[in-house]
Amino acid sequence: MMTYKSLMICLALSLIVNINIVTAGGKRRGSKDVMVEREIVDTILDGYNLDIRPEIKHGEPLHVHFEMKLQKIVRLDVKHQLFTINSFVRMKWIDTQLSWNKTEFENIDKTNVGTDMIWTPDVVLYNSATEESFAHTDLYKTKALVFHDGLVLWTAPVTWQVSCSFDVTWFPIDRQICTLTFGSWSYMSSQLKLSFYENISPGEINHEQFSVKSGEWEIEDIEMSSGTVKYSCCPDPFSVIKYRFSLRRMALYYFLYIILPLVSQVFLFLMVFHIPCENGERMGFGVTILLSITVYLLVISEKLPEKSDDRPMLGICFIIEFYILSFALVVAAIIVKLSNRTSTPPHFLLRFCGTSKSICCGAGHQTTTKNHANKKESIEMHEANGYLHSKDEGTRFLHQRKTQPVAEQQPPVVAQPLEMDEEEINRKLWRKICNSLDRMCFYGFGFISIFAPVLVVALLDHRMMGV
Repeated sequence: MMTYKSLMICLALSLIVNINIVTAGGKRRGSKDVMVEREIVDTILDGYNLDIRPEIKHGEPLHVHFEMKLQKIVRLDVKHQLFTINSFVRMKWIDTQLSWNKTEFENIDKTNVGTDMIWTPDVVLYNSATEESFAHTDLYKTKALVFHDGLVLWTAPVTWQVSCSFDVTWFPIDRQICTLTFGSWSYMSSQLKLSFYENISPGEINHEQFSVKSGEWEIEDIEMSSGTVKYSCCPDPFSVIKYRFSLRRMALYYFLYIILPLVSQVFLFLMVFHIPCENGERMGFGVTILLSITVYLLVISEKLPEKSDDRPMLGICFIIEFYILSFALVVAAIIVKLSNRTSTPPHFLLRFCGTSKSICCGAGHQTTTKNHANKKESIEMHEANGYLHSKDEGTRFLHQRKTQPVAEQQPPVVAQPLEMDEEEINRKLWRKICNSLDRMCFYGFGFISIFAPVLVVALLDHRMMGV
C-alpha cells in the first residue's frame, strides 16, 4: 500500500516538472529570435568605430551604389529659381566590420541597425537650396538593413529643393532643364566612389513609374551620369552622380486665362475707332481697356523672375502692344478734337481722305454755291448801277436812292445765313474726314498690332540664335 502511494506521488511530481519545463521552453522559443538579433547587434558593434570609413581593400575607394527615384514634382518655381521634388533614395555598400556567421546565430542573415550607430556615407545634394543646413543623417531618417556578409542597404524618402537657372524666353511654352548633383561632402574620389546600381546604366531612365504626376509640368526625360568634379578647396576631385531633368510646361492654363483674354482685349480696343466721335464714352472705353491690359501685364510679371539676362517674348509682345494701343488712344483723342472744328479743312487733308465738298454735302452744297453766286451778282449789279457806270451826277444820285434801300435790306437777310451755312459745311467736312481717319486707323493699328510683335520676336530670336 505504501509502495502504491509512493508511486503515485512520484508520477505527480514528474508531471508537474515536465509541465514547467515545457512552459519555460515555449517562452524561450518565443523570444529566441529577439535575443539572437540582440546578440548579433552586440557582436557586430563590439569595438565598432563609426568614424572609420569601411575599407574592403587597402588603398582602394569604397564603392557606394546610389539611386534616386522620383515620386512627385512638388513645385517648379521659375520666379525664385527653385525646383522641389519628393523622392526615394537608396544606397548600399559593404562594411566588413558588420558581418557575422549566420550559422552561429540561428541562420538569421539580416537585422536593422540605427544609422547613428554605424558608419554611413555623407552623400548630399551639392546644389541644394534649403535655407537650413542638415547633416546627411538628418535627411535620411530611417534605419539601415545590415546583412550577414556586411552588405548595408539604406533607403529613405527625401524632399529635395534644388537651385537651378531657368530660361523664361519662351514662357509659357518653355522647356526647363534642372540638374541634381549628388556627392560625398567630405570623402574625395580616392576614398569614396559613387556608382549606379547593377541593373541601372547611365543614360535615360524610365519615368513612367512615378506615382504622382504634376498638373503643370511634363517630364520629357531624365538622364543620369557619373563622374568627378574638381573644386578649388581640395586637392583631389569628388565622385558625383548627376540627374538631369528635362521638363516641358503644359501651357493650356496660361492660354485660357492669360494669353487669349489679352489678345481679345487688344482687338476689343480697336473698336474705339468704331465709336462715333460725338459719343463721350469713346475715350473712356479706350482707357478702360488699357487699364485691363496693365492688370494682365502685372500678372505675367509676377510669374517671371526678376532678372535681366533673359528676355521673355510674351512680356515683350504685350509691352509693345501696350505702347501701340497707347499711341492709338492719343490718335483717337486727336480725331475727336478734329471732329469739333468748324474751320475750313486743308486741301491736302481732303485729298488724303478722299473727301470733297460735293461728296460731303451733296445738293445742299450746290444750293449754297448758287447763293454765293447770286450774292456776288447782286453786289456787282449794285456797284454797277450805283457808282461805277453812271457818269451823270444826278443819275448817280438817283441810282443811289433806288438801290440804297435794297443794299440796306440785304445784310440782315443774306449775310448771316451764309455764315452759318459755311460753318455747317466745314463741320460736316471734318466729321467726314474723321470717319475716314477712324476707318484707316482701325485697319492700320490692327495690322500693326498683329505683325509688330511677330516681327520683333523674330528679330530677337534670330539675334539670340546668332549669339
